[in-house]
Amino acid sequence: NGLRFEDTPLENDSSVFNYCVFQYGKAVGDSVNCYGGAIRALRSDKIAIRNSRLSDNYAFYWGGALYAFKTNVLMEHCRMDRNYAGNDGMIYGYGGALCYVSSEPDLRFLSFKGNVSTGIGGAASFEYSRPLLLNAIFEENVSGLGGALGFLRSEPNRPIANLLVANNTAQFFGGGIANVAASPVMTNITIVDNFAAMGGGLYCNEVSNVRLYNSI
Repeated sequence: NGLRFEDTPLENDSSVFNYCVFQYGKAVGDSVNCYGGAIRALRSDKIAIRNSRLSDNYAFYWGGALYAFKTNVLMEHCRMDRNYAGNDGMIYGYGGALCYVSSEPDLRFLSFKGNVSTGIGGAASFEYSRPLLLNAIFEENVSGLGGALGFLRSEPNRPIANLLVANNTAQFFGGGIANVAASPVMTNITIVDNFAAMGGGLYCNEVSNVRLYNSI
């Protein structure tokens, strides 16, 4: 069940992970313990992960490597490979590597490869969230919606820029990025060689108003 942060008092010192490996964590069991294969953080700020690798972790529900709810985890210079979120039941997996809900994370210089979710966001999903996402690579990730990235019910107004989204696959919509009732603003995005039944590169449903600038 990995590392768990829950309602950490604001007066506590920061929790900082540097040059760490999070591997083979499993979030299984009852519903509370089915989120965040390596790390689950609920209402606990002041968490930073730098120069680290999160790989081969599994969550039965959401966040194959990390799940954060109302928690603004900072991640820099990290690599996430072969994490998995989901199961064969009716509850779909969100965020093969990262799943943020009602959060405002700072994410910089990240790479994602070979992550899988059964629902949305093969690499990462953001629901009711406002991520800062800069300088990231998404390759060979897989999901039902949004092979690399999934935005749900969000209107991110912080920078999302300098992303390479390549060779990702969605079973249904948005081989690269899926937007479901979400309206992110993205700049300098390269979306190339992705595949889906509909929207090989980018998918926007009827209530999404995505803005793309200086992108390919």
